Amino acid sequence: MRKEKKEQKDRLDRIGAKLRERLYRIRGDEILPKENKWASDFYHYRTDQDDFSRARKLKIDLLEKYRNCTIQEAVPGKNIQNEKGECYLIEKQTDINSEMVNPLNVNEKILSHLRLVWGIGFSIESCLKKRGYHTINDLQDHPRFKKHSSDFLKIFQSGRKEDLLKWISRWLGRSHPLMFLTSGFFNKENFLFVDIETLGLFSRPVILIGLAFIKNSKFNIIQYFIRDIQEEPSALKAFLSHVKNDTILVTYNGRAFDIPYIKERLTYYGIRAELGYVHYDMLPFSRRIWKGRFPDCSLTTIEKFYFKTIRTDDVPSGMVPDFYDTYLRTGNIGPLVPIIQHNSFDLFTLGRIFFTLHKIWQ
Repeated sequence: MRKEKKEQKDRLDRIGAKLRERLYRIRGDEILPKENKWASDFYHYRTDQDDFSRARKLKIDLLEKYRNCTIQEAVPGKNIQNEKGECYLIEKQTDINSEMVNPLNVNEKILSHLRLVWGIGFSIESCLKKRGYHTINDLQDHPRFKKHSSDFLKIFQSGRKEDLLKWISRWLGRSHPLMFLTSGFFNKENFLFVDIETLGLFSRPVILIGLAFIKNSKFNIIQYFIRDIQEEPSALKAFLSHVKNDTILVTYNGRAFDIPYIKERLTYYGIRAELGYVHYDMLPFSRRIWKGRFPDCSLTTIEKFYFKTIRTDDVPSGMVPDFYDTYLRTGNIGPLVPIIQHNSFDLFTLGRIFFTLHKIWQ
């Protein structure tokens, strides 16, 4: 009996370990094992001992630096109100090279990609092009592929971009350059870059919703910060005010994390919203280019190795809950400053990656 219980416990431990391993990779970063002495009640993203030591020292310094400071003094912004309450709004502008691929060039690339037609793979595509079938339009004269090429051309010529994206994703995959280049069909002013900071990986409050968009040729960053957990509904409602019918979402692993997380929090508060818009998740595209070239494909790593930018006084994602908890306990604004800066850096790097890929893949 004792042996059976031990075997059952070992089996459950193995299952639990596999489940934790899957959870630990939700955002593409590893998380400290639960038994690690630095772990708290919250799930943390990868934070090694050196990062922890630096973050702990940073927090101590910030508590001293911002002693008796108000949030307006530390991070200029303003209080906003809506039907769900109030939260704190921070706004800034910065320059960014927002040049995008020409839509006509995207059309040419799509029509020259014969593998978008059912039944055509690499070898058949090569043979067809040698025989003079260079575009999908040319296949209208092919006895075997006439019907299937017509099926694609109906979608292509319909103007329904969402259907076209689904077709390309189905045949080429979500990380294919052609999938990304379809973003050239949309007005740059319609892109909404989204990044959130939370107190855990699931079922915990969102403490900061960061958004960015192009307006008047500037990269505008706005952040809805909650000074208290009770302000979360207001921040969520404020976020929704930026989501229109023609909004195009841009995130970094947001398909797996940020957007589902926001949906879960909206549901928690009974706020109805539709977020099923066109969505470009930049993590798969970044991995396609930089995986194997850099240690990993986190935003900070791409900043360091590609954009040659190194953050200073940054708080690791895994330490955000601890910094925020310190703020709640002490009322000292200091620990909030690097959280807000971290989110702003993430948004700017997300924008740089998005527009850089237009240059690389055009």
